[in-house]
Amino acid sequence: MRCACVAIVLTSALGAYGQEDGFASLFSDPQLSQWSRIGADSWSYEDGVIHCSGQGSGWLRSVRAYEDFTLRLDFRIVEGGNSGVFVRVPLLGRQSATGMEIQLMGATVDPPDVSSCGAIYDCVAPTVDATRPAGEWNELEVRCIGPQVKTTLNGQVLYDVNLDACPADDAIPVGRRLRERLRRGYIGLQNHGNEVWFRSVRIRAEAEDGVASLLNGRDLTGWQTGAASGWKAEGPSLVHDGAEAALIEIAQPYRNYVLRYEFRFQPGAQAGVHLRRTDATSPIVISLAGGPDGALSPNSPGGLRGGGAPSQAALLPTGEWNDMEVTYEGCHVTVRLNAVKVFEGSVYEYSGYYRPPMEGHIAFEAGGHVELRSIRVRSLPDSRGLA
Repeated sequence: MRCACVAIVLTSALGAYGQEDGFASLFSDPQLSQWSRIGADSWSYEDGVIHCSGQGSGWLRSVRAYEDFTLRLDFRIVEGGNSGVFVRVPLLGRQSATGMEIQLMGATVDPPDVSSCGAIYDCVAPTVDATRPAGEWNELEVRCIGPQVKTTLNGQVLYDVNLDACPADDAIPVGRRLRERLRRGYIGLQNHGNEVWFRSVRIRAEAEDGVASLLNGRDLTGWQTGAASGWKAEGPSLVHDGAEAALIEIAQPYRNYVLRYEFRFQPGAQAGVHLRRTDATSPIVISLAGGPDGALSPNSPGGLRGGGAPSQAALLPTGEWNDMEVTYEGCHVTVRLNAVKVFEGSVYEYSGYYRPPMEGHIAFEAGGHVELRSIRVRSLPDSRGLA
């Protein structure tokens, strides 16, 4: 998918950006409440500008994860400086190798290479050098729609590439190839040890192809609950606030799908998501909350209850929103918690060769205070069997 590049004239730190259809600001207060600081506390906010002092290292992580979006921001950087904008990156690991880093540099290279300003770091070089002199403000737009990534700098398109069919991909080591990169993750601003400034950071979430929202923001239409279940709709969220564990399930059954949602919980809560639930079979459940502190177990977030533990801990501190994606094809389950792959395997094998149903309901189970939001599902073709 291609789009026309957009030229923007800046009139102030905020300019006329509030008039852009569908865009939401990602910074609006000195506390940087829409971001989490990872690493050194080198970030400050003043008069509409985020400043990185360059002390230490680390990055600012957006509170929410995104899949398809258009991101716009302005940046300026010191002479010879190095920084980056992360897109679709995980909470853990090397962000530039598993998601993508849009390189920001305070120097020019002729011709541009994979480390030049605006490059997909170490993978795709800009076709032109559109960088303004160090210390001047630059206008950056990054548009990610499925596998298509288009970057525009100061009104000039740097590249418009398909990650699944990039000519340079075979020259990149296995495990870092663009077709292997995450298609959903966090936005990040990098501290690479140099001063850099950002302003007017804003994002528009784009429609995800084939994805249906399962919450209408008003009531529980489309959901089934038992009497006195403790589940209720509160604006855009689905909330359980009862001491006793209770189920709520989507009325429509599903076969193969990708399920995405955000969740948070209070201490002591227990929660899980049932995959293809039926009344006649033992449930296949991915844990959301519960389990012992410290050691990972099948009851830890992202684990297969009664089966396999998550491979690593990727849960955010209590009270923060977590992002989870569950892909269920045939008997094969992949779980990403905060964009980190924490479980992958066949429930057929993990369950001692019990064959689960090939169709059933998605259901959430909770005891204690649990909140869910942004619940979406995309059906997949019947492409896997017992694998």
